[in-house]
Amino acid sequence: MGALAWRIVNLLQMTIVVSWTALCIVLALALLLVGRGPELPFALTRRVWPPVGLRVFGVRLEVHGLEHVDRSRPQVFVSNHRSNLDAAVIYSAIPRDLRFLAKQELRRVPLLGWFIAAMGMVFVDRESRASALESLRRGAVLLSEGHALLSFPEATRNLELDLRPFKCGIFGLSIAAGAEIVPIALRGTDSVWPPGGFALRPGTVDLEIGTPIPTAGLDEQAKGALAEQAREAIAELLR
Repeated sequence: MGALAWRIVNLLQMTIVVSWTALCIVLALALLLVGRGPELPFALTRRVWPPVGLRVFGVRLEVHGLEHVDRSRPQVFVSNHRSNLDAAVIYSAIPRDLRFLAKQELRRVPLLGWFIAAMGMVFVDRESRASALESLRRGAVLLSEGHALLSFPEATRNLELDLRPFKCGIFGLSIAAGAEIVPIALRGTDSVWPPGGFALRPGTVDLEIGTPIPTAGLDEQAKGALAEQAREAIAELLR
């Protein structure tokens, strides 16, 4: 297929996915207004929103290690970050109502920012230390209630084979809440949706969930070592 044909296909794909996203978010917010909690909106968005979008983009998703997901306890999932597609893939694959630590810029995105806020997720302003600390405090409350969080501790997309150093904030939060760290390795999302535009191509995405890393008995001073342990666990999964 030629470049022009792919541009037309990608435009149609994005139109369908944006329309589908808007519909799912409106339905989720409506359910949240008339319901008694976020469980049903989470079920709607996790089970039908990303899976349909991924199919439209031609993504074949392979998931390994689901036995490491424990719905009975708080968990913090940390992943490498290669594409704008990463969050949708993880949200679709992990059978838990994941709350994101989302970058502050997403608050200004119509509908999506409303959805993130309404579902009790946490915006993080990396430019403000005070705001970042408050976001971590809110994340600790979610963990104390037994929820699961998702974070990309590299803080930005990285296409290199070597992982960037991990930010330590989420690991200090995990220690304080007694939540185990669950490493995730993503492969192939950057081939489907490379950075720098909408040159989407069908492909296989592989998501592998590693053995959880316990935090029991650790103190705040151990967050750097814990971050490095998680980084090495993801690197090993990628290898």
